[in-house]
Amino acid sequence: MADYEKNKPPERSSRTGNIYDRIFKENLGAMLPVLLEKILGLKDYRLENLPQIRQQSTTERELDFLRLICDEVSPGGRILHGEFQLKDVADLDYRMLEYAVLLMRNYRMEVEQHVFFFSKKPPKRIKALVENRFIQFSYHLHYIGDISYRHFLDTNVPEAVIMSILANHQGLPAQKLIAMIIAKLFQLEGDTLATRKHLRQLHQFSYLCNLHEETYKMTADMYTKDFIEKIKDDPFYREGLEEGIQKGLEEGLERGLQKGQEKQAVITICHLLSKGFDEQSVVEITFSPLELVKEVRAQLEKKPRIEAALREGQHDDETIAESLGVHQGVVAYVRRTMAMNGENGRA
Repeated sequence: MADYEKNKPPERSSRTGNIYDRIFKENLGAMLPVLLEKILGLKDYRLENLPQIRQQSTTERELDFLRLICDEVSPGGRILHGEFQLKDVADLDYRMLEYAVLLMRNYRMEVEQHVFFFSKKPPKRIKALVENRFIQFSYHLHYIGDISYRHFLDTNVPEAVIMSILANHQGLPAQKLIAMIIAKLFQLEGDTLATRKHLRQLHQFSYLCNLHEETYKMTADMYTKDFIEKIKDDPFYREGLEEGIQKGLEEGLERGLQKGQEKQAVITICHLLSKGFDEQSVVEITFSPLELVKEVRAQLEKKPRIEAALREGQHDDETIAESLGVHQGVVAYVRRTMAMNGENGRA
């Protein structure tokens, strides 16, 4: 079974809610500044853990997000409570009321509450309001479909970038947005285990907006058997590490990272061009210069010669690239496509 099939996310079921709970909790630390600043519009704030109280309720321990926030509005601090919601259930309004009462009773402080609703359609049952003749209660409800994908994609936070798929696409074709998300992940992290993890999470999110088939098609050929080992075997990483021993480990790793990112950018360009994207779209997706995209397209014309050299198995990527006058990323891309087609293609 192909590596991708092994890692393919399960079909939606009653148990998948726990999957998303784990993702949100795992990514919360990285996502939080994006949510607070881009969505809530908070500035110049400070977050702290709430003071310890004698008895904390079980309900309070189960909240998705709970912090003390201090800013210009509340110099002394107020409670900031947030929940991530997938299901459109009217009972949520009463649960939020219950949470607010418990928090105010325990801490004797103002409570600001936010619910982030993740679904393909806006909520109909959730009103963010409990109201009758004797009581009126409300909280802030944020439907991700009303938020521009740019708020997430334009950050340098991978955990936020993958949320772009759930946001408002603003008329952008799904295939193009998915390609932009993937390109941004590789731009930020390179071809690493972290990227693999975030691609898996992207697949999970794609089920929430019925884009799992499109996401599968865009990423299927990125899951190769040597994904993990290739990180340690990457010649740019080794070159940078060896140079680091001589000139300082930090400097060497930095150079290795820069070369690795450049190589991955070319691989991504090759991938998009092979999928039929025009040059201008590739420029917009990868933020690469048009000259580089044109250069890579021209170098891909040498694919048959690169394949022949790889089949000989007598030279590494660097030697093949120099002899044929192409970028090493182009050679790496051809090697990867050969592996996906069942050919060894190893030096």
